[in-house]
Amino acid sequence: MKKSIGDNMIPKDWTFERGLELVKKAGYDGIELWLGEVPWFQMSTTDAQVCELLLCLAKTLVLSSDPEFIH
Repeated sequence: MKKSIGDNMIPKDWTFERGLELVKKAGYDGIELWLGEVPWFQMSTTDAQVCELLLCLAKTLVLSSDPEFIH
């Protein structure tokens, strides 16, 4: 079974990268991005910034809505 956690559980004063490292170390396989709940993913986040988040995420975990995660 794969486990996922919301990125709103990462302390808001941490970087996204630091939070991903902790999530991975805690044994999670994926993460769900919560729009507006965290400083790195807001309505004002540009497409380029979202791409950067996804690239960073792909190095560590998977996005929990990815079909590969669900199977």
